[in-house]
Amino acid sequence: MKWVLSIILAYLVGNVVLFLVNPYASPWHYHTHDPVPINVVQPGDSALSLREITGVLAAIDLAYDGRKPTALEEARILALQGVSLVFFPSTVALIVKDFIGYMGPATSEQMAFTLSVKQRYNHLARLAVSKGMKEDGYLFKEEPGQSKENAESFESLRSVAGGHR
Repeated sequence: MKWVLSIILAYLVGNVVLFLVNPYASPWHYHTHDPVPINVVQPGDSALSLREITGVLAAIDLAYDGRKPTALEEARILALQGVSLVFFPSTVALIVKDFIGYMGPATSEQMAFTLSVKQRYNHLARLAVSKGMKEDGYLFKEEPGQSKENAESFESLRSVAGGHR
């Protein structure tokens, strides 16, 4: 009987930890009615490696449906879905919390947050191209929508940087 109580207690603690950590949430989307926009340009940007920059670009692209997940990301998504089923109570609580955060038309704070993410992406993309990034892609159209609308291509940035325009 003692081991049953231990399992129940561990399950309850696991649900509380998952609710507090919320591993399902993307840092690139808001989860409240009054999010704080991110800083578009940050002090350490120039010191970031090309690999670090492209990692951030890939994460934002994935969050805004700008690309399909890789096999590894798909495996992570499936693993998180499994965890969400096992810890169903915390999953439901997080869904309700996120629903309340998204409910209603976007607030000016929510629109400012989304715009700041897109501006951050564009800033980092320009920095990556200047550091020699070869991957193709597109900047975000800078508007507050929740998906990616393509603006100019990375190739056009290379043309400008190389003086070909």
